[in-house]
Amino acid sequence: MDKPYELTRQNGAAVGAVRAVREAWGLEDKDDPVAWLPQYAYGVSFDYQTDVPGCVGPLCLLQGAGAPETRPMAFIRDDKGT
Repeated sequence: MDKPYELTRQNGAAVGAVRAVREAWGLEDKDDPVAWLPQYAYGVSFDYQTDVPGCVGPLCLLQGAGAPETRPMAFIRDDKGT
């Protein structure tokens, strides 16, 4: 069974660069996602593998720290690295 890992700096930066994440937390372009992520959200990653073409790991989950009723966001890199 796969266990969750803390988000690496690289994964935190990639998740924080997603427009939906930036809009959800009201981040501006000058804000560093790696700096705000541990303060305002819980994030984990999993080594993700699937037989479906176009999906490669890691699978990252992000949950806001201040609103437990909100749903988590999930992210999987595609084969182009986005």
